[in-house]
Amino acid sequence: MKVEIFYAPGCLECVAAHARLRAAAREAVKDHLEWRELNVLEDVDYAVEFGVITLPSIVIDCFHVDAVSSATP
Repeated sequence: MKVEIFYAPGCLECVAAHARLRAAAREAVKDHLEWRELNVLEDVDYAVEFGVITLPSIVIDCFHVDAVSSATP
């Protein structure tokens, strides 16, 4: 499984959500997890390909899931 998280430097929501996202990905996928962290300012063209307009956003196996909230359920 390929998990890509788009973030921006200084984004407080991105920092708050990062650890939860990584832990959830590792729990869901025991083996063969490809994790990429992408600075949206450096990878803007790639982010546009997936329709990323809010941060943090997550793409799983080339499917843009949506923006991620740091709020606990």
